[in-house]
Amino acid sequence: MREKIIYYSNYLILLYAFLLPLNKNLVSVIGKILIILLFFKRDLKETIKNLWQIKLFRIFLVLVLYSVFISFYSSSVSYGIHYTYKKYLPYFEIFAIAVLLDKKYIKQAISLFLLGVFTSEIVSYGIMFGLWETHYNSAHFGMNDPTPFMHHTLYSLFLSIGILIILITILDEKLKSKKSYLLLFFLVTMSINLFVTGGRGGQVAFFITLFLLAFLYKNKKFLILIPVGFLFFILAYNLSELFHHRINLAVHDIKILINNFNFCSSWGIRASAWILTFEMLQGHWLFGLGYDNYTELMRYLIDTKFPYFDCSFVHLAKHLHNQYLTMLVDGGLIYLAIFIYALYNFYKVPVKDGYIRKIKFIVLSNFVILSFVEPVFFQSWSMYLFIFFAGIILACSRYEQLKE
Repeated sequence: MREKIIYYSNYLILLYAFLLPLNKNLVSVIGKILIILLFFKRDLKETIKNLWQIKLFRIFLVLVLYSVFISFYSSSVSYGIHYTYKKYLPYFEIFAIAVLLDKKYIKQAISLFLLGVFTSEIVSYGIMFGLWETHYNSAHFGMNDPTPFMHHTLYSLFLSIGILIILITILDEKLKSKKSYLLLFFLVTMSINLFVTGGRGGQVAFFITLFLLAFLYKNKKFLILIPVGFLFFILAYNLSELFHHRINLAVHDIKILINNFNFCSSWGIRASAWILTFEMLQGHWLFGLGYDNYTELMRYLIDTKFPYFDCSFVHLAKHLHNQYLTMLVDGGLIYLAIFIYALYNFYKVPVKDGYIRKIKFIVLSNFVILSFVEPVFFQSWSMYLFIFFAGIILACSRYEQLKE
């Protein structure tokens, strides 16, 4: 029975990896099955013991318990409990993947993720050339921004991570020529796709992470990333009409924000979120306002103190377009500190395998940067992306420690 569970769980994780950029609902179902299988792999006492030995698991439990505590001073306790369940239950999948995944499938899972990204690219190019359309794209963007299944900011996150993983694979691994050519083909198609879609957040995260990799791994192979980054930017700016437009629009948004105090733009909305957050937290810095407690206060502040933020309200009432501000408003400095400590401990997870260690840095860097423009740890598509790679990295670390 246990052997069958291990066998099927590994193939479920591989399917999970492939479906990540294609269907979040199926990924969600598979993730819940993995959590159930985790407790059938061995006796419950042994499973809990193994999980408790993972420091990140203990920190995660503290984060969940604090989220439950926040619920008790939210506008609705039941809403707060539901919010905690919805946002944190999927993260238990990290530890299911870490415990269930067999060592021999780790790199296969990463390859299948890349294949899934490539499959989404094919759909994206088909939209761009008018061959077909997806329900999401036709409802939101259209042919000029061919993002197939999710918001373009989140799609650009998938592409950024995919491109950077392929880059380090080419630079790190001793590859046979056929595999090298295939990876180069993937690299070119993903890079083009990143800059013909409108996700500026992922594009910025890509360039920053690319340069950080070059300085972090100071050898001749990785120094090539600096001119590669500049080449990517120059080609994208001159060849992609959408990227060219989005860069010029960003410059324009910043100019009117600084010169005219105009907050009615993508950058303006995010700037107003910072100002409103600091106003709303006066007297509530330590514990925050609780879940779903800030909308009326924000409306009051806009009406009485910041009328030029009125155009921002419809966007910010949904969420603050920033992971860190969201956590500050919900649970104050304590909540944010626990979250940052969890990210720090993820960064400190010991991994000897140089390839996996670089992937850990790529994933963390992209998520930390994107968190300044979107609450990516709380949005389904990006949440499952982080869960997958965190599980992979913890699995690798676990096997390395078992060897010692």
